[in-house]
Amino acid sequence: TVLQGEDPQAFGGAIVSVSTDGGDARVFARGFGNVFDLAFNKAGVAGLDSQIAALGGLSALGAADLVTVYLGTHDIVEQFEAIGAIGFDQAKANIEARGDQLATQVNAIVATGARVLLLTVPDVSLRPYGLKAEAAIPGSGEQLRQLSDRFNTRLGFNIVQDGHLIALLKAND
Repeated sequence: TVLQGEDPQAFGGAIVSVSTDGGDARVFARGFGNVFDLAFNKAGVAGLDSQIAALGGLSALGAADLVTVYLGTHDIVEQFEAIGAIGFDQAKANIEARGDQLATQVNAIVATGARVLLLTVPDVSLRPYGLKAEAAIPGSGEQLRQLSDRFNTRLGFNIVQDGHLIALLKAND
């Protein structure tokens, strides 16, 4: 099974391609029955439920599975681009809610017994998109940095932190 996004390098994100039939991820995930990559670029946090459904739903996951989750960058960009219409305070509240939502979804995955490799979003202000935004409108970089930080903080605060089910990789450090 290979899940792949439309634009695998959008916003400097990870190239999205994981194979369960002996690909590179298989080397990392020795001993796991299945490796699922839920890191669709442009899908956003709201798209995770449909990706899980495409795999057969949560009931299809179990202790032999490893699920990679890397979402949130496009949510940050979406909220940043909406600041003119909704204001920065509302964008911050919305992105915190997305971090909470992703944490809830990740917790549901690990409740099946599956393990999760979870990546936080990078500081979007330092990505090509953020650098262009800052060049066009000074102060944009700081807004993107704050949105990135708020998303990651809420995500990290709300996931199961037992040290066994979720491996958290901080892309923003």
